[in-house]
Amino acid sequence: MTYFARHIGATVENDLLKIFRIRVILNFELERELLGFGSRMRVLGPRILVKQIKKHLYETLESYKVPEKES
Repeated sequence: MTYFARHIGATVENDLLKIFRIRVILNFELERELLGFGSRMRVLGPRILVKQIKKHLYETLESYKVPEKES
C-alpha cells in the first residue's frame, strides 16, 4: 500500500484482492510509483493511465529482447 492510498483506503478487499480508489493528479511520479509494483498490481483506470502504464511496460519488454544471431 502506498502513501497516497492509505489516505483513501480500500474499496474492495479480501485475501487475494485489494482495490483502491484514489484521487490524484496524473504525473510521472505516480506512474513510477505504480510501475514499481510490477506484476503484483494492475491499474484499472482511468484509461489514459492504463494506456501509459502499458506503454512503459511494452517499452521495458522491448529493451530485453535479444537480437537473433545471423547464420
